[in-house]
Amino acid sequence: LSPRNAEYKYMDSAGNYVALPGTWTASQPDTYIWQRIKLIIDIKASEYVRVYIDDNEFDMTGIALKTGAAGTFHRSRAEITIASHIAFIAKAYIDDLTITEEE
Repeated sequence: LSPRNAEYKYMDSAGNYVALPGTWTASQPDTYIWQRIKLIIDIKASEYVRVYIDDNEFDMTGIALKTGAAGTFHRSRAEITIASHIAFIAKAYIDDLTITEEE
């Protein structure tokens, strides 16, 4: 989430951040907004499936995940990044991170 630009982005297979379509409300300093974000991915196919942000649903079928070199151990990484305004330190409070398989 980028409060400065009021946009949500995902990482594509090349490691680039790509903005999701839609109009979002930019948050201001000391504004606390609770949002529900649910990201569904297909690990076996290494691609996104869909993302829900509050009441908005985005079909991401066919968009490849960024993957690394094959190794002995399989692992996934979840990253949440917030872009700050100038002279403003942004904060994020993560309530829960739930990872499910074969949804």
